[in-house]
Amino acid sequence: MAMVKVGLVLFLCYASSFFFVGMKANIEEDKDMGKDLIHNMCMRTDFNDLCVSTLESDPRTDLKSNPRGFIHILIDRATVNATDTNNYIADLVKKPTDKWTIQCLNWCYESYGDGFRVLKNASGLIHFKDYLGYSVLNMNIGSFHSDASNCEWCFTEFIPPHKSPLTSRNNYLGNISRIALEIVNLIECNQIEYCQEAIMVQSHGLGRRHVTVTIIMVAEISSRLG
Repeated sequence: MAMVKVGLVLFLCYASSFFFVGMKANIEEDKDMGKDLIHNMCMRTDFNDLCVSTLESDPRTDLKSNPRGFIHILIDRATVNATDTNNYIADLVKKPTDKWTIQCLNWCYESYGDGFRVLKNASGLIHFKDYLGYSVLNMNIGSFHSDASNCEWCFTEFIPPHKSPLTSRNNYLGNISRIALEIVNLIECNQIEYCQEAIMVQSHGLGRRHVTVTIIMVAEISSRLG
């Protein structure tokens, strides 16, 4: 009887070793599939290297297995960096500088402050189911992208133009949000540009009136979110 028990224990240990080896292999395979998906998706964006490094460095494995998870990671990264940028701006305005630079810094601070709300709205729309949801998500991320671009633009409008102390930060946030926009577009219509033709595809032959109504609905929802 003792020999039977010993044999059973040895068998279970032997079998479990294969189970855990197999489980580890599956985990590694999932990781490899995630990496392949990241590289395949990122190579279609305008900022491949930044896209890959941002997604691969995120520790949340569950978000790296599908493109919508990529959007989640990118929005989170934009939120963290926008927060850090606003803290940096708050320190800059305390230092002696000319009034025009202060004016732009204050404007950028308010823009990024609004950007937090926009990104929060975007986070709730990642799992959009239709063109309307896609459009509102696109507009929210696009609004944040404009905040970064406009902040940098502010410093160039003076005569002579002023050197922006936020160039690297604005460029980073603009590029991160651009990647997120492109992935959203890839999900919706398999192209990195805005999916305008998707309205016509989903209109089911209802004509231009349907398109107009859809656009009005998108604008109305966007204004309410704002």
